[in-house]
Amino acid sequence: MEYDILTVQIQSTMRASVFALRGEVEQLAQTTAQHRMPPYHNREGTEIGDDTELVPQSDPRSEVISIDPERMWGTPCIVGTRVQIKSMFDYLSSGIRLEQFLDDFEGVPREKCARALQLTFEHLMAELPDGRTEQ
Repeated sequence: MEYDILTVQIQSTMRASVFALRGEVEQLAQTTAQHRMPPYHNREGTEIGDDTELVPQSDPRSEVISIDPERMWGTPCIVGTRVQIKSMFDYLSSGIRLEQFLDDFEGVPREKCARALQLTFEHLMAELPDGRTEQ
């Protein structure tokens, strides 16, 4: 019985963390879109370079999340893929294992998913008080 209660609490906490990260991703997409540098053009008016990535390299989330208005209409994707990061969290929050997600979305690196989950956990635990007693 205790196991079932603990499982429900963990699942509930994970869902809350997933929703919080989704909000952060959406906010990051809006913020970076507002601060994007205008493209440079040559004399003929052609845009120079095709770097349209909106997540700055200085942001630790850039290891996992890519937002590019020229890919998937600017939807946050797992870096190096066209797979929306939201898809991974949708799978996990509905109880589907990570292995199934990786099978369904061939080419998504396991390391990127693991890092996304690590960032989610760090966000969930950030600024919580330490409940351990000192000895």
